[in-house]
Amino acid sequence: MTAQYAAFIKAEIKKAKWLQGLSREAQIAAMCEEAQCSDKIKKVHEQQFLRRHWNPHPSERFQRWWMNRGKEDSQRATGSAWSDIDSVRAYNCERVREVWREHLCEERDELRRFEEGDEAEIPF
Repeated sequence: MTAQYAAFIKAEIKKAKWLQGLSREAQIAAMCEEAQCSDKIKKVHEQQFLRRHWNPHPSERFQRWWMNRGKEDSQRATGSAWSDIDSVRAYNCERVREVWREHLCEERDELRRFEEGDEAEIPF
């Protein structure tokens, strides 16, 4: 793990904790604001997020994982092919989210080892 990647993880954790402290309406508004969605798209995303529990804005951390090793990790864990699935659809699939949560636990442990001085490499 590099210092730059460790800083990225910490920033993403801080952002996620901040979002969790907001109402669902404020969460989707903040995510759309960051993504610079048009007013029309913001309304669509609000309906998706509040009524369908669909998140149109997966975190950058998830997107990096999905593009680098998430598809392969998910295929190994679920036995299903994920190569043609984009990150938004994947993020909203419970089977992928289970694999993502396992990855987060592994990443947390690597971050802890890195901060303690035992530099472990993350392959992405």
